[in-house]
Amino acid sequence: MIKKIFLIGLLVLLAVPLYAQKESQKSNETPPTAGELLKWHEILTYEVRYSFVKLGEVKIEIVGDTLFNGNKGYYLKTIISSSDIPFVGDHKERFNTIFAKAGGSFKPLTFWIDDIGDDEFNTTRYIFDYQKEKVYGYIKEGNKRDTLALEKPATAGHLLFLLSRLQAGMDTTVTFPVYIDLKEKKIFITHTAKKVKQKSKAFKEPVMSYYTYGHVNFSGPFGFSGKFEAWYTAGPLRIPVEAHVAVWLGNVKLKLIKYKKELRK
Repeated sequence: MIKKIFLIGLLVLLAVPLYAQKESQKSNETPPTAGELLKWHEILTYEVRYSFVKLGEVKIEIVGDTLFNGNKGYYLKTIISSSDIPFVGDHKERFNTIFAKAGGSFKPLTFWIDDIGDDEFNTTRYIFDYQKEKVYGYIKEGNKRDTLALEKPATAGHLLFLLSRLQAGMDTTVTFPVYIDLKEKKIFITHTAKKVKQKSKAFKEPVMSYYTYGHVNFSGPFGFSGKFEAWYTAGPLRIPVEAHVAVWLGNVKLKLIKYKKELRK
């Protein structure tokens, strides 16, 4: 259940609390292109809190170039570390995606999850076959497998971290098919050009950020309603700064606390 909270926060990427909705303004700034995002080696660390309880941290990094089945790709890595929560314990999982640049966007080639804490790897795996337009899924627990129709633009999780930044601030609504639990679900995102100032420990001063909202068509833990709000910095890279999803007991928040970037070699 805790893993699903993290994953939903990661998919929502990056909602903010309702109190941050102040007077807004329009902007003609354009979001980054796929090529511009790939120029940078970024490392982002988020703190995850449920009410006053720290659930853990999420660290996202585009590690570098790689190959998959002979195709050039890029490796996106996300490590989720949960705190020593009563009745839950200490957990550490790694979400992995090898993806390719596809025109002005990105497409996943394969996605998998490693349970680092328990030394179990490939606990979940998806492979995207664009020639046959199929998605091959596998869940180790129960040895479950399935073949699904490939609907574009597809993702199996955290690649949305990059995909959503390509439209942030652009007054547009987009739908992304998401493959989860061997089923195809959808996340609906409406980006707007509205801006507010947002505080973040990752930056010395409050940053102007674009407002985004949306919902998912699957149920989450603790009564997650499916609705969310989001902010991305108004700078050229549209950095996600905070996540906020409502659950029946309160709110789960992901806040950016560290940000590092350097030009990719």
